[in-house]
Amino acid sequence: MYQFTVASIADFENFRASLGTTCNKFSDQILPRGCHPSRGAIGFEQSGESGIVLFVQRGVTYQGTSEQIQQWLVSGEKRFETIETLTKWLKEEIYPQLPIQHETQSRGGTFNLSALDKEENNTIITDRDEVTSLLTDQEKQSLVDPEKLKTELEKSIIGQSPSLETISEDVSRFLLKKEHQEPLTFFAVGPPGVGKTLTANKLAKSIKEASNGAYSYKTLLLHMNEYSEEHRVSQLFGSPQGYVGYNEGAQLADALTEEPHTIVIFDEIEKAHPKIHQVLMNLFNTGTFSTPTKGSTGSREIHCSQAIFYCTSNILRGEIPPELDREDSWAIDMYIRKQVVAAGWKSEIVDRINRFLWFSVLKQDDLVSVTLQELQKICESYSVQLSSVEPKVIAKMLMGVKDTSSVRRIAKHIEQQLDVRLLAVADTSIPYRLIGPNPYQLVPNIQKGGVLCLED
Repeated sequence: MYQFTVASIADFENFRASLGTTCNKFSDQILPRGCHPSRGAIGFEQSGESGIVLFVQRGVTYQGTSEQIQQWLVSGEKRFETIETLTKWLKEEIYPQLPIQHETQSRGGTFNLSALDKEENNTIITDRDEVTSLLTDQEKQSLVDPEKLKTELEKSIIGQSPSLETISEDVSRFLLKKEHQEPLTFFAVGPPGVGKTLTANKLAKSIKEASNGAYSYKTLLLHMNEYSEEHRVSQLFGSPQGYVGYNEGAQLADALTEEPHTIVIFDEIEKAHPKIHQVLMNLFNTGTFSTPTKGSTGSREIHCSQAIFYCTSNILRGEIPPELDREDSWAIDMYIRKQVVAAGWKSEIVDRINRFLWFSVLKQDDLVSVTLQELQKICESYSVQLSSVEPKVIAKMLMGVKDTSSVRRIAKHIEQQLDVRLLAVADTSIPYRLIGPNPYQLVPNIQKGGVLCLED
């Protein structure tokens, strides 16, 4: 890929214009030193109005020193907002790591990127609009739109738009693969109660809605504080004959055997026994693990390459460092990887996780939205229709919560404030206004129904 590292901004601008709606793949490109195999395919695709995405084939291992190249190879892609940032990265990061050969001597150092030989197999080089027009209605429904998936998730998760966008894009790409060699893995960090686990719990339903029922996943939630002792490891993966727990089943193995399309949530993964981390390292890498066969001395292979594994952790609790752009998923991912390794995790495990996510402390506007959402949930649990809420009510409720960083604490406080009053409401067939706070009152609001809102 030497020719790309020495191309000018003007070369790339012309090249990008020639892409149209296509993704162009270049096979048999020399990869940076430390890559195995040493040659592989790369590709370029337009992103937004002026950006570009640089893809690299999956399965390339890396023994070099560049963390950015390592991240590119692990994720399979790197996004650039402008041509300038792409050319700068290629020249400063890739060029010094390339084995310098005679690839460009015959070209005289001047390149027409649009004229470079592309992969003859057009499974990747194609016009997406034309493909979509040729699909049947049923096939179109199976395409998961990342925006639609994100919208579904945002119905339940507030204030975490960058992380939800990253999840939606990765999941959509994962689901469209015909064959999976390894599962999709996420690792979400952030303070407790900001939506890390809830996002994973809502993901299966959101996938089904966004795909019009074409994809159906089950969810398995595992609280890893229950697996901190060594003897509990067998309850996940099984125990060999002659050991305690043999023939008693294995929760993770049994769930994935029954339904390979499962979203497995390892909640507070840092609390799990180190042996679990070791098994997960191999599982994330190969998409398989072995478990003893019930009633015999043999073992069976559990295939989980179609599963989605989602780890949560409270290792990082604060705000994103000010020098990092919250919208830059690449920079966030790299920063978290460094911090997780610094916290004692083995780099071999960290390298096998597809994506690290940061769930931020909720902002003031987010807290208002969360309070409205929780109020509506609680009222619905009592079959009460809530149409609007006075601003003073929201302000009073938030002031009464000691820790507003946790959605769970906000919900608990709201229910403590309102449950008796809600139970006292007799007529559940009409909408109500919530006024107060001295005292809180539910007032019939027959003139106004529909979506819950905060009053002006």
